[in-house]
Amino acid sequence: MVRTFDRPAIVLAAHPEKGTAKGSARSIDAFDLFHHCMQVRDHFVAFGGHAQAAGMTLELEQVDQLRKALNKAASDALRPEDFKQSLAIDLEVSVQDVSIDLIKDMSQLAPFGMQNPKPLVKLSAPMREVKLIGANKNHLKFVFAEENVQLDGVCFGKGDLYPFLAPADELEAVGELSINEWNGRQKAQILIEDVAVHSWQLFDHRGSKQLQKTVQLKQEEETAVIRFRPDTDLNWLSDQVRVLDYETEGLANAAGNITAVVLADLPHRLEDLTFALRHIQPDLIYACYDVKENAYLQGFPDREQFKIFYAILLKQKTISYQQLENHLKNSRGWSAQRTKFISDVFFELEFVKLDKDQISINPSPSKRDLADSQVYQGLKEAIEVEKILYYSGYNDLKQWLEHALERGEVIEEEAVNGL
Repeated sequence: MVRTFDRPAIVLAAHPEKGTAKGSARSIDAFDLFHHCMQVRDHFVAFGGHAQAAGMTLELEQVDQLRKALNKAASDALRPEDFKQSLAIDLEVSVQDVSIDLIKDMSQLAPFGMQNPKPLVKLSAPMREVKLIGANKNHLKFVFAEENVQLDGVCFGKGDLYPFLAPADELEAVGELSINEWNGRQKAQILIEDVAVHSWQLFDHRGSKQLQKTVQLKQEEETAVIRFRPDTDLNWLSDQVRVLDYETEGLANAAGNITAVVLADLPHRLEDLTFALRHIQPDLIYACYDVKENAYLQGFPDREQFKIFYAILLKQKTISYQQLENHLKNSRGWSAQRTKFISDVFFELEFVKLDKDQISINPSPSKRDLADSQVYQGLKEAIEVEKILYYSGYNDLKQWLEHALERGEVIEEEAVNGL
């Protein structure tokens, strides 16, 4: 209760048949529990303890009076900044510093107790792995790594932090060093009391079909959803989360108070995502998009395929589109999407004509390059977007987003997609 509420706490069990209440208390650093309880010792049948912990027995009718007396004492003695836990760090270590010999040397400071607590160390290191352990999955197991050295860490009772830790986070951990013995083997570890992440984080939920279950947003963060395509389904999100439609919202005006963004779909161009991220500068990014077209897997037609398509039309002069599609499927193994894409490019460049279901050669086309087609460029961009933002590994995606953020760089204000 003390850790949850950052307040001194007393827990009592009532015994109505005896007319008494018996229990124990714990306190925060700024409130001397023994001193303040001794000021109201007339309320107790029995009492003992020290500044941070105590045990007590009192009559049931004294419980309310004790609560009022101690609440007044706390109100008089404590300031708002006192209601915050603090850990006194004795030593900063790296993964490579921690060894069995170091832990044995530190154990010579024993016996440990109230006036001689176990030394607390701070470890700053990349997190290679984190997982939930225990029968109720309420504890965390970490693996820290630096170069070729690894160190295990265990954090009891803080499994609720798991959704807020991302792979490869640079973690700050505070705890006690100890030796884990198993089957006669000794291994150094750190028993963690608290953790912190000070760098920006990427939470990877790409392709998830259960976003409502897997995505947990930090309540203390001001979160917004960036949606690049207006038809993207956002039913899995709370109605209270702000939605920014890229093509209609002034994202530059939205920056400043937004600290977390949910990427709900893929942008049409990488430049669109870069523009949004550099203006908002979020500390947390949730990648929650999927692919629909699978342009990257379909691949991009080479120039030889364009030649084959054109040569068939040049020979046939006019042909049913369906007949052409079937011919290319049976003879070349082309998908319907491949045939449609090439025909759309040629139609846009006015190399061919479409009349209902008939496709024919334009006898006098203008000389234009394939790259002049917006359809052609659109597929190239879609493939690049999927390759970098969807089919990449976690580290590659984070590296690209890191470059896209470029914190501190000033972005020229210009009209981009209606902004």
